[in-house]
Parts: sequence; structure tokens; C-alpha cells
Amino acid sequence: MASGTIREINDEFLECHICFEAFKQPKMLPCLHTFCQPCLERLLATEPAGKLSCPTCRVDAPLPKDGVRGFKNNFLVVKLRDIVQEQPKGKVRLTEAREDAFQCTACDTSSLATCYCVNCTDFLCEMCTDAHRRVKTARSHKIVPVEDVTSGRLTTELRATETSKCQQHDEVNKFYCDTCRLVVCLHCVVTQHKDHCYMEIQQAAQRERVLLSRKCTAVQQMADLYETKLHELRPLKDAWSKQIQDTVEELEMRTQAVVQAAMKAKDEKISALRILNAHREKDLDATINMIEMKLTLAKSCIHFTDHVLEYGSPAEVCSVSEELSERLEQNAKQKIAKNTEPSNLGSNLGLDIPKGDIEEEVGQLVGEVKLSQHANGPSKFPAAGPSVTAMPLLKTFGKEGDGNGEFRFPTSLALLPNGNIVVTDLDNKRLQVFDQNGTFRFKVKLSFDPWSVATSANGDLLVTGDRRKIHVLDQHGRKSRVIHVQKARKAYWDPCWEQWENPYTKGIAVDNIGRVIVTILDEVLVLSPTFKTLFKAGKGFGRQEQMTVSLRVATNSQNHIIVCDDLNSNIKVFAVNGRPMFTCGSFGSGPAELNRPYCVTTDADDNIIVADWGNHRVSQFAPDGTFLGQILTRETVYHPMAVAMTTDGRLVFSHQKYREGCIGIFTID
Repeated sequence: MASGTIREINDEFLECHICFEAFKQPKMLPCLHTFCQPCLERLLATEPAGKLSCPTCRVDAPLPKDGVRGFKNNFLVVKLRDIVQEQPKGKVRLTEAREDAFQCTACDTSSLATCYCVNCTDFLCEMCTDAHRRVKTARSHKIVPVEDVTSGRLTTELRATETSKCQQHDEVNKFYCDTCRLVVCLHCVVTQHKDHCYMEIQQAAQRERVLLSRKCTAVQQMADLYETKLHELRPLKDAWSKQIQDTVEELEMRTQAVVQAAMKAKDEKISALRILNAHREKDLDATINMIEMKLTLAKSCIHFTDHVLEYGSPAEVCSVSEELSERLEQNAKQKIAKNTEPSNLGSNLGLDIPKGDIEEEVGQLVGEVKLSQHANGPSKFPAAGPSVTAMPLLKTFGKEGDGNGEFRFPTSLALLPNGNIVVTDLDNKRLQVFDQNGTFRFKVKLSFDPWSVATSANGDLLVTGDRRKIHVLDQHGRKSRVIHVQKARKAYWDPCWEQWENPYTKGIAVDNIGRVIVTILDEVLVLSPTFKTLFKAGKGFGRQEQMTVSLRVATNSQNHIIVCDDLNSNIKVFAVNGRPMFTCGSFGSGPAELNRPYCVTTDADDNIIVADWGNHRVSQFAPDGTFLGQILTRETVYHPMAVAMTTDGRLVFSHQKYREGCIGIFTID
């Protein structure tokens, strides 16, 4: 409490950020973050032997000889918690108009408090103050005006409310051993520290306060520098946003100009075609008329000759023979002009298309987005085209079928600590395990359709798909227990089948502090390492952005919750406490758009990697949701369903291209 006032003590300061409950045996790590001792012990059980890192800042905390118990107790938290617990929640404030007004906590009359008892930590009205002073056991209590609480004059009394007791002798620690740098009781001084350099705890505290104040001043100077830097950077952020908007507008104008130029070229070509068509039709009509006229004359001559030869008398034949013979000779000598040949009149017509990729040519016409850096000169943005990162293929395996190493709908992937790959084989009701090279190891038969699988820090497999249950298996596939997820929706109405359906667990992930995140319908439930439901994430994006009933989930190094919303075609990101942060992606087939994304994972840099099922590609977004590009495209994947990253940076994915192998392993350059 920097100002010494009780109202500055908030729930966040008194709440463990692992279990999100009031502190139990609060232990302070070297980084000054405080957690419950039981929570730290559970976390230590999931970490490598002898190592513990802070769940908040990820700084390594050297483990004392006697384990978590050896970390220092945070007595300040205990004292502040005791003070706050004495306040009736939601009833202390009398009115918003009077910030310093408190209600009496010693009676039920809701009277205005005029005094405060330091020993009992109660606010007292005038009547209760008089009664308190008359009680024999309370006559020695320190009672001060309530103004001393709100103004900060009570700091000395609050400091003197000693809660630090010796764990061995249950006595108040009244001395400080300089040799051991420990607070100790009188009994400890006599028995264990009598030859050490020690002093009364008030004297030591005064000395330490001076030292801490000096160091705090130095940190305050750094904080001032950070504030100054933030004042410099925030305008840059606004300016950057404007540059982005200006560039987008310029791109739109340039694209519109290219489209208009293309439309103009199209109109000119069509106009030229129409003129050519008119000339060619005129020539063809004239030629056809001439040929038709000659054909008529020839047929007339043939018809007259046939009649003369068949019906004419000798006298009649002889009388017309000379003229008819001359006419027949004239018709027989007629020649067809070369310009009436179909090869000359009926030339093939088509469009001469230049060689090359039209998308690339149009992209060049639109322009290249460049970032001018002060030190290194211009550098290109990552292209927002179909492929951004070179992905050398290492291995594919898994044909269609029900034999070993064969699949029918591989919906999820997980990686064991030894590097083995676990794949859910949905329609075959089993898990299959492969080594890093894709060699089949063993299978685990199940009695339900396994939708998703995740691994805990100790290598256990968590499998979803069986009603509101999570099946826990060891690394060898042996079932250890079944978890019934509490506080989940029990049934829902299916409008397609017009009947009530029982929901089932679907997406699942485990974060760095051992919490289990599981999805059931449109709910994202956050469970403690002991599978106790802590809270539900998913509210706060607004009515238009509420989640649908088909969700997958992942986490990153900051323990953010990343939800893949299939039917909404986007990715939603929540903070460690379930607070909405941002959404990325939207429905479509454009560079930053998604079409029924089926699965999501993160890499070592917290980039978000999405299996874009409907667009036949794997897309990548930055930790803040900025689109980076496509890692895999239609040339490589067909309806990708699952993605996972190995510790050495390889991408493992499943898709529905069974002929070439439905499981693939790539390396990212």
C-alpha cells in the first residue's frame, strides 16, 4: 500500500494467479511474485527435476534445499488479507458521492462509521465505538478516527500489526539476524543465533527501509525513462496506423486503376473485333452471293440440256446444239477464285495470351509494399501471396484403412516428451503412436471417437470425445483415470435432427502452469492441474462474435488461450484469466481470411499456426494477430485437419490426401 490506505488493497493483489483463489500459505519467489505453496508444489511436479520457473514472468527460481517450503513467506499478503477479510464486501462504501464514507462493520444498522479499531480491523459507528471502549477486553485497543484510515495516517499502526511468527516456536519474530539474514524470535536468538550479529527487528526494518528507498529511487528513475519512451512510442504507433491506412488506400486506388486499364483494354479489343467482324461478314456475304448465282446458272444449263437430250426430236437437238454447246463450254471453263477458298476466308480467330503467371504480372502492376528502415534501407514486407515460407518436405506416411499406420479421419496431433507423434484415428476409435521418422510404434484402442489429444508436462495423454469426460493415459497408452468435467453444459437442442443431444469434449490443451483448457460445445473451460473447473473463457467479444459449437484450442508461452472457431472462421485470443484480447481472420479465401479453420497451434515465437481446412492451406499469424502468410498451400495439403510444432521447429500436420500420406512432416526455414 504505497499510500497506506486500505482501499488500495485489491483482489488481484490477494489472489494466487495459478488457482485464482485467495492465497493459502503464500510463498514469494525471488522475482517477488507470490503464489500458494500447494500450487507451487503441484507446478514443481510437472517441471524438470530441481527446476521451477515463475508462472507469471517465466524467470527461473532456484529451488531451496527443503523445496517449495524454503521460499520466503509473504507475511504482508497475510496481513492485508486479514484486514480485507474483515470488510463486508459490497457494503463498506456508503455512497459514491462520498469516497471516504464507510459503514459500520460491527453492527447491522448500516450506520456511518466514525472510528476504526486497529486491533479488530473493524469500522465503528458512534454507538459501537462507545460500546467497544466499555468492553474490558477491548479497552487497550487502538481506536482512531476513520479519517486516519482514508488519509494514510494509519500506516504506522498497520505496520505494527505484526503477523510474522516463528514456525518453530510460534512466537512473534522480534529480532533480525544479520549473519543469517533471517527474522527470528527470542527463543531462536538464545538457542541458535546467540553468537551471531543480531538486532531488534524495528531497528533492522528502519535500516532496510532506507536501503530499499534508495534502490526504489533508482528504479523510479528507470520507470520515468520508460514513461518517456512510451510517450515517444505511442505517437509512432498512431503514425504507423495512419501509414498503413494510407498504403491500403493507395493500393486500392492502384488496383482500381489497373482494373480500369484492363477494362479499357478489353473494350478496345472488343471494338476492334466488332469492326473486323463487320468487314469479314461483308466479304463472306458477297462471295456467297456470287457462288450462289454461278450455281444457279450452272444448274439451269444442266436442267435445259437434260430436257433436250431426253425429250427433244432430232430436229430440235440439231437446231439448239450449237448454242447449247457454247453455253456448256462457258460454264465448264468457269474457275473458282482463290479468294473464295475457306482457308482464306475462314481463318482461326483467338486471343494471343503472353506467357507467364497472370497473378504475378498483376501483382507487379499493382506495386510492391516496401518498408523503409532508417538503418538498413528498404526491406520487403512478407508477401501476402499463396506461399510465404519455403517448406522442405521431410516425410509423409499414413494411407487410408484400418491397419497399423493407416487412418480414417486423423483429427488431432500431439507430441510426447521423447518426440513421438500421437495421432487420433477418429473413425477407427484409436490412437496411433509413431516415432519422429514416422515409423509405427503402437496403437491404443478406445471405446469412443477420439476428437483431440494433448500431452501434459509429465507426458500423460489427455483424450477428448467421450461425453463430458477427459481420458488420461500414460505414455504407453495405459488408462490411468477418467475425469468428469464439472460445470459444463449437460445437453443441447440440435435443430438439424430436432432432438436433444449430449455434448462431448472436443478441443484440449495444457498451458505452462499445468492448467487444462477443454472445449465443450461453445464453452471454453479452464481447469486447474487437479482438473477442478476454475472459470469459463469466451465472453466479452460481443453478440456478433460469440463462439459456435465447434472449437479447438491451444496455448502459448504467455499462457494465453487461443481458440479456433470453426463455424465463425476466425481465431479468438484470451488472456490468462479468460479476458478477451483480440480476434484474427474472417471468412473468405483472401490472404488473411479463413474458411472453416479446423485446428490451431503455436510455435516457439508464439506465432499462431492455423489449419485452414476449407482453403486447403496452413496460415500463420503473428502473436498480435497480424497476418504473416501461408506456410503450406493447396499444392501440398488437401483439407488440413491438425497441426503441431516439434521442439526443433518442424511442422507436423494431418490432412485428407490419403494416397500420398495423410501425415506430413515439414521443416520451416
